[in-house]
Amino acid sequence: MDYYYVQLEHLITALLYLTVENLVMDNTKLTLADLKFFHAIDMLLYILLVKDLARNPYESLQIMGIWLWLERGFFNMISKGENRLNFCNIISKIFNLPPFLINEIADEAVLCLKCINNQFPSPFSPEAAIIPLTHNLMKNDISLQFFLENSYVIFHEVQRLISDIYIPMLSDIMETARHGGFNPSPEQSPSGPTQSPDDSLSRSLSSLSIGGETSQARARAHENEASRPNRTMFVTFSKGYPVTEDEVRGFFTRIFGDCIESFYMHEVGDDEQALYAVVVFERLSIIQIILDGESKAKFSINGKHVWMRQFVPRGGRGILPCGCFSVGPSTCPHHQ
Repeated sequence: MDYYYVQLEHLITALLYLTVENLVMDNTKLTLADLKFFHAIDMLLYILLVKDLARNPYESLQIMGIWLWLERGFFNMISKGENRLNFCNIISKIFNLPPFLINEIADEAVLCLKCINNQFPSPFSPEAAIIPLTHNLMKNDISLQFFLENSYVIFHEVQRLISDIYIPMLSDIMETARHGGFNPSPEQSPSGPTQSPDDSLSRSLSSLSIGGETSQARARAHENEASRPNRTMFVTFSKGYPVTEDEVRGFFTRIFGDCIESFYMHEVGDDEQALYAVVVFERLSIIQIILDGESKAKFSINGKHVWMRQFVPRGGRGILPCGCFSVGPSTCPHHQ
């Protein structure tokens, strides 16, 4: 039954986009109500970026522009020479992903924006040009090099979409975010310095005394829990080359021994491929060795490419093993 619901959703999405495109081609003026109706998911995704992920409102508007440009099928027109738009529901796909993964895809979009704004003047090496999450969503060979080579055209097309669609429908939300409208009110916020969920949890744990546990042991437990975000890495896999948890665990165990504290693999159906995993290592030094001074690392596990990058917390948020953000009492569906 779920399969038919998904197919129906895809059909409705395609029909809506075709309707919008026909209106645009006929130079029919869309009302603000029309835009909000046809792009309801876009609005929810933008709110998630600026509210839940605490991202910059203006940058998030540009990120949405990149995603809408990809959804409209302009990539295929440029890269493959197609003479018509082929829509894909990339925005709906992104919206249905865990927040941590959405944050990572948004970071890839920022790199694309830097390319079309000529902030990367030199060509990329093949490995540096990879944007694996966007590549997996689009199911094609999109890369940063493509955005760099076509920066002029893409920049103007993205700005047109932002100007015609997103500014009219998202400007009020952007202003609310810019003026702190999504932050807790002073009445709701506790007095004193803001504490992240990781800090408060580690303090609670360190205040307990189990058996004859010494203060030094409690201090080590406190330090270990507080450093958990720094010991967390995000792992992505290539579409069409499935990697199992055992393969990843085995790869690092052979190198570092018993080094993994917790491991969460992307939950998918029996006939689907996991595209990412979240790994918490026992020691920060392991991540330093893996990255070797770079922002991301690439490995080949049994002939399949794996990319890894360190988790970067935003807005004081912690991270759960499943990749969901921890904000106050956990509402993560994996821990109910």
